[in-house]
Amino acid sequence: MAAILELKYFNSFWLKKLDTIVEVENTTANLVSPVVDSPNLELTVANPNVGVGQLVTWDSQDEDSGPYYVYKIVDPFVATDIILNEAVSIPLIDEITFGPIQDFTYIPAAYDSTPLTDWYVEEARIRGGYNNTNVDLGVKAYIVEDNINQEHRQSSLIYSGVFNSRTGVNNTNQFSVADDITRSVDPSVGSIQKLYAEDTNLIIFQESKVSRALIDKDAIYSAEGQPMTTSGAQVIGQVQQYAGNYGISTNPESFAVYGYRKYFTDKNQNSVLRLSQDGITEISAYGMTDYFRDNLSLIGDNGKLIGGWDIYNKQYVLSLQPENTTDYQTLSFDEDVTGWTSRFSFKPELSASLRNNFYTFKNGNIWKHYADPNVSDVNYCKFYGIQYDAEVTLI
Repeated sequence: MAAILELKYFNSFWLKKLDTIVEVENTTANLVSPVVDSPNLELTVANPNVGVGQLVTWDSQDEDSGPYYVYKIVDPFVATDIILNEAVSIPLIDEITFGPIQDFTYIPAAYDSTPLTDWYVEEARIRGGYNNTNVDLGVKAYIVEDNINQEHRQSSLIYSGVFNSRTGVNNTNQFSVADDITRSVDPSVGSIQKLYAEDTNLIIFQESKVSRALIDKDAIYSAEGQPMTTSGAQVIGQVQQYAGNYGISTNPESFAVYGYRKYFTDKNQNSVLRLSQDGITEISAYGMTDYFRDNLSLIGDNGKLIGGWDIYNKQYVLSLQPENTTDYQTLSFDEDVTGWTSRFSFKPELSASLRNNFYTFKNGNIWKHYADPNVSDVNYCKFYGIQYDAEVTLI
């Protein structure tokens, strides 16, 4: 007899048989309680050594009906409760005979809820991967897979072939293993969360570090340690880290850019940062250290820090939206006064600027801020259809 196993993908499996089915013997038993003609009704017998798939017969059985097999064993520890593969009526006085195992249909799923498992399946390849290392029966804790076919490299970059729209060359779907097409950064400072290309540099934002990599050129250093840049064949060249143990945590949505200034947050350091030509500056220290220390610590893993550049007022707008709460804070940083100047009543899902206009997104709609003051029906302090009040605090 053979058992049918449904597999979701091609692989090699070991089909194992335990002692519970090997030790089953032919036996007889008397009913403890009668059974009637009802599907999947439990049949209690006086504790024989019963196994799933055994042929069940009794003296008064109609030769035209059946055959009947043990479909499932419910309680093998006290009086044995079994279920037959079909509904049947058995007189209470009849003696039941359990013959040899002839039906393997309900094996290996027979004892799915008990510690007695007649059959179980073990994948013969490590992690069940296609063409992964094949192992023998049993647990092999010392097995090491030399050729790993799949990895999650959260701190590495990979690039494809070239794309040239002028000549019609499109090799973006080609990743040749013969070429050096990967570049790794320091994995100890977390995963890569954001990439931003600026001129001939690629800025890499990790959870706890910000770096830059040269694009389409190599950096050769002189004996004095000064870099001398030359053109080269490398797509991504040397990786250089910016000073300061700051990153973007897991909030790439806080990133905003204007000119050579990049704004982002590092909630793990309770800081709001600006990256410009002179390096990383902690702009949250401009009179708002206590505020961001208290509020960034409440964001949580699923909270959001929505950042955007308001090109209309030349401000960095940041919305702090903690998880599992309706409380939020939206405020802006002004470079002209080097400080945080305003708080707003709106709670955006995304923000962006285009052609001197500032837009935010809410509930699938795009909202334009700073309406034309010449329009007669304009309502100030009205965001997403809700009217708010304005307040001015004098210092």
